[in-house]
Amino acid sequence: MATTTATAPTGIERFDPDTVLAGVGEAETAERQAGLAKLELALRWCVLHPATDDTGVAVWGDAEI
Repeated sequence: MATTTATAPTGIERFDPDTVLAGVGEAETAERQAGLAKLELALRWCVLHPATDDTGVAVWGDAEI
């Protein structure tokens, strides 16, 4: 069985507490921006592929209308 090991970015052991917290904040901001970008792309997909009489209405999973 293969194992994986998490490794810190090179040089991170030299970071002081303020630098660590700033890095966490930057990572959080980047993660939220990426999530927003995914939602905007999903919205655009929906706009480009609207429900029609032929395709019906989009639903989640096995939901029925």
